[in-house]
Amino acid sequence: MGDTMRVLFDTEEYVTTLKDGGVPDNYAHAMSRGLSRAFNQGVATSEDIVNLSVRIDILDAKIDGVEKNIRTDLASQINILRTESVAQTESLRTELTSQINILRTESVAQTEVLRTESVAQTESLRTELTSQINILRTESVAQTESLRTELTAHGNGIRTELMAQIRIQKMWMMIIAGLVALTNPVIMHLYKVLGLFH
Repeated sequence: MGDTMRVLFDTEEYVTTLKDGGVPDNYAHAMSRGLSRAFNQGVATSEDIVNLSVRIDILDAKIDGVEKNIRTDLASQINILRTESVAQTESLRTELTSQINILRTESVAQTEVLRTESVAQTESLRTELTSQINILRTESVAQTESLRTELTAHGNGIRTELMAQIRIQKMWMMIIAGLVALTNPVIMHLYKVLGLFH
């Protein structure tokens, strides 16, 4: 900044003016001293104002340049982040897709293994049940045949026993009839007529 311009100031005249205006003496002297100090510090000239305006313009230009650089840097950083974000997203999508495909393949393989095991177990169970059924059928047929044979033998025994009893009863009847005929001539004659006694 250029040299400041000093302003000549008559403090006594200023005090007198203030007092004439009704300002108390102590206030008038205090105001005069304060104003004198302000003038003694110097007043900016028009050249100072022009220089200050130029400096302000230069500072504004620098601020604009810094702002533009910051905006450019931010835009560049945003573009870089956007590119990195897109790349990372694509990489993550590719990785997830790969993992999903691996899981799908493993799931299909495990499903096929389970299906194969299930079919094998089903066939094994079917074979085992068929074998058990055949064994039970064979045992049932054998037991049925054994029971039929046993019942047949038992029936034959009962028939033989009944026939023997019938023969014994018939024999006793014939003995009794013979004894009766021997003691009764009329019955003897009747037996001869019927051919039951010779």
